[in-house]
Parts: sequence; C-alpha cells; structure tokens
Amino acid sequence: MTTPYCREESWHLEVQRVGTTIFLNVVNPPEKIESEKNKTKRDLTMCYWGFSFEDKCCNGGRKESIDCEESFISVVKTKVGNNRIVMGGEVDCCTAQSSPDIGYEYLELKTTRNMRKEGDFAWFKKNKLIKWWAQSFLLGVQTIIAGYRDNKGICTNIGEYKTLEIPRMVREVPGGWDGNVCIGFLHDFLEWLKMQVLPKSASKRFRVEFNPRVNQNTIILVEDDSIPPFISQEYLEHKYNL
Repeated sequence: MTTPYCREESWHLEVQRVGTTIFLNVVNPPEKIESEKNKTKRDLTMCYWGFSFEDKCCNGGRKESIDCEESFISVVKTKVGNNRIVMGGEVDCCTAQSSPDIGYEYLELKTTRNMRKEGDFAWFKKNKLIKWWAQSFLLGVQTIIAGYRDNKGICTNIGEYKTLEIPRMVREVPGGWDGNVCIGFLHDFLEWLKMQVLPKSASKRFRVEFNPRVNQNTIILVEDDSIPPFISQEYLEHKYNL
C-alpha cells in the first residue's frame, strides 16, 4: 500500500487460489531476513524500548511483564473498490471501555524520537506517519498512541493521532504523500493480481515480489511450486468441502 512512496523497501507475498478467492501470505524477503540477523546492539536496544513502552501501557500495573513476542490478531472485513478483503493483523491493545457487547476500539502503540527542529517534524510526517497510517487504516484502528523518547530511551511525552486525520497532516510537507494514491495503488494491485491468478490452475502457487534493487517500478509474479500450502486442510474442508 505504501510502495508508491517507499520505493526502497522490498516485499514478498505468497499466493494461493481456492475457487475465486485469492489467499495472500506475507513473508519476509531475503533482504529483511538478512537485516534481522545483522542488527546491531543499538538496533536491538531500540527494539527493546518499543517493547518496553508496550509493556508499560498494557500490563495494568502487574509485576510480571507482557510477553511482547506473543501477538493478538484481529480479523476484519473491508473493501477496496470492488475487492472484498478479509485480513488478519496484529493489534496492540484496546480501550478500557471496549467489550464484546459494544465492540472493541483498538489502539496502536508506537515510539519515536523526540522532535526538536522543523526538519525533524517534516521527516517524521513524510517517512514514519505513512507506515503508521497504512497499518492502522487497513485494520480499522482509529487511534495511535505515540511515546516520544530521548536518545537514552526515556519516554518524555505522549501524543495521540487519529488515523483518519493523518493524511491531512502531511499535505503541507514538501514531497509528502497522499493517502488516496496509496489506496489507489492497492486497488490497482489487487485488480492486476486477479487478472494474473484467477485464470491459472488452482493447484499452482505463486510468489509476488517487489525488489527495488532490481527495479523500483516493477512488481513481478513468479510461479513457485516449492511454496508449501499455507491454508490448513481443516479450513478447506470446513469452508469449501475440499
């Protein structure tokens, strides 16, 4: 979704068709896997700061820490143009007023470095808010809570962003991004993927790749029978009697 503005970041999807439904599985590209292996001590420390902020926000005063390696996945239904989407995504927490009876208002928790200069704010809006917005927008998360930290990882202030208001915040930033362009790209990508995959045999599996090291303007679809089935047989029997 953010690819029109994040041309330096590669991504991979695994694709499997069942009937007229296309299933997508997000996998880390080799570059991402290598980057995770080569994280510096400073990188790992900053990851810890983010986990620590989530822990302090979510543990409810308990002495034991939250296991941040565990995830809570929300499953949502949405539409992009004529494309109906059912997707699962990780959410951090919900408001205290949320309940099964009235529904859940999810919150996304983020950390970022304190901003002092005008250039800091411009960089933040152009490069970081686009990812915060895209992640929360698709899952219907209405509010993002940001912890602003110093260079020692100490949270010195907390801010709040309403997801739907974020695109308006970046309009005045030179070289900023447009949420409508991101949504339009997602729509066009899904339409292209349907045209490529639906005519093919359901026994085939594919890999979608965006690799800016090769070409920043091309997304490729590769038939790859080595991809293991990522839809459980139990689900197929329940849903499709397969």
